[in-house]
Amino acid sequence: MKHIQENSAYQLSGLISAKFGLNFPKERFRDLENGLNKAKKDFGFDDLVQFVDWLLGIELTSAQIEQLASHFTIGETYFFRDIKYFNAIEKILKEELIPQKSNLDKRLRIWSAGCSTGEEPYSIAIMANRILADLKDWNITIVGTDINTKSLKKAQGGIYKEWSFRNPPDWLKADYFTESSKGSYQINQSIKDMLTFQYHNLAIDPYPSLINNLFAFDIIFCRNVMMYFTQDLMSIVIEKFYHSLNDSGLLIVSPSEASHILFGAYETLYYPDVILYKKIRTDYIPEKLHQIDKENYFHLDKEIADYDLFPVQKKSKKVNNAPKKIPQEIEKKVYKRIDISFSQTAEPMENAMNLFKSGHYDEAEKLLKSILSSDKKNTGAMSLLSNIYGNRGLTEEANTWSQKAIDADKLNPEPYYLQAMLLQETGKTEEAAARLKKVLYLDSKSVLAHFGLGNLLFKQGKISESNRHFKNVSKLLCDYDDNEIIGESDGITAGRFKEIINKIIEKNYERVH
Repeated sequence: MKHIQENSAYQLSGLISAKFGLNFPKERFRDLENGLNKAKKDFGFDDLVQFVDWLLGIELTSAQIEQLASHFTIGETYFFRDIKYFNAIEKILKEELIPQKSNLDKRLRIWSAGCSTGEEPYSIAIMANRILADLKDWNITIVGTDINTKSLKKAQGGIYKEWSFRNPPDWLKADYFTESSKGSYQINQSIKDMLTFQYHNLAIDPYPSLINNLFAFDIIFCRNVMMYFTQDLMSIVIEKFYHSLNDSGLLIVSPSEASHILFGAYETLYYPDVILYKKIRTDYIPEKLHQIDKENYFHLDKEIADYDLFPVQKKSKKVNNAPKKIPQEIEKKVYKRIDISFSQTAEPMENAMNLFKSGHYDEAEKLLKSILSSDKKNTGAMSLLSNIYGNRGLTEEANTWSQKAIDADKLNPEPYYLQAMLLQETGKTEEAAARLKKVLYLDSKSVLAHFGLGNLLFKQGKISESNRHFKNVSKLLCDYDDNEIIGESDGITAGRFKEIINKIIEKNYERVH
């Protein structure tokens, strides 16, 4: 069997770290090679060395990253895994969250990040179903995300074998599953309807984000995921989770990922054999999160980073010498820190946008209100305020500011789009569709409006109408460079959007034919 050269392994380790966050230091090079051996045939290669040379000679597309990631992620999970965590969350739901929200909007938002084949988010949905007697009166959002598209496909199917039922509660199969064939069980449709599964790469995809419905969560589960990340990515993901939670929202990680250093922004809650993290300080400065003793905590492999992560070379070209040390710039090469970019010379709106993008919502809100005190017709400031409140889950305030923006300039499509996203989140799909049609009336080339309307029509079973809008998206994207960011998309590139829309059109074609 052929083996990859050590210098190529260093380069590949850096590439994989940059593209989907997984950490392959020198002691895990055998795991790296095993994953590449599994992946090579998917990319049309029989020879491992040729496959490695090819990988190091191209810029991977999003679709290729997804395909490669599916061979390196771990899919080991089962229903109600580590039941003590579910017991703790059930207690919090019964004693705190449900009583609080019963007097408010009866809305509950939960994210299972790194959900694998879906057992965890389905367990969450089953728990909610058992706790809430008036479930139909609640607006419950449970989102399962993963980087492994094969795992997501299984999760969407909702069919599981005995291996997913290790030490299950006695009632689980009888109450929530139907045996579809010998040894296979289909989850009940009522539970399936409570969930949404979607692809999401914690390393590079945007969050929090209204666009992809990853914002203002009451609870985020991310167990046994970050343990495979580099240290720098762990701190960035923890920071992004912080901004994706409601005030007092909970983050749940595995015991091996718990750290008073990395989770310094959170209050630590102790339950029997369980540690949870609670968001408490809205004035928290994220830079504190990065003050880590790097000599005593998960260190990046000290040899990986001397290599250029994306070398410009011919396929056959080899690197002669193994790297000797880490340059100080390694973390900047692999990940871009989330920093405040506040300039004394920049325009106030530019500073507000930078604060918003870095998750500093309190500071951005104050600056925007200061701008509006002297420029009462600034629709950009109003729309950005609406976005801030939306990301926080403050729907009423978000709607108020988007409406103010509309009243100030009825020909500006942006606030109509924001309202459509907010209405869709609260289940008002007809009103959301009307707002999206208004956007298209004002701007017939709005990629996001066509995409949003296509999604709404698809959910209503109007496949042909839905496809028309998706095809419009595909045509409009031809005018963009692949690396160009789509406006108001929270950082999604045209290239990524093209891959998403092509998959949707292909799947819809299969459904019709």
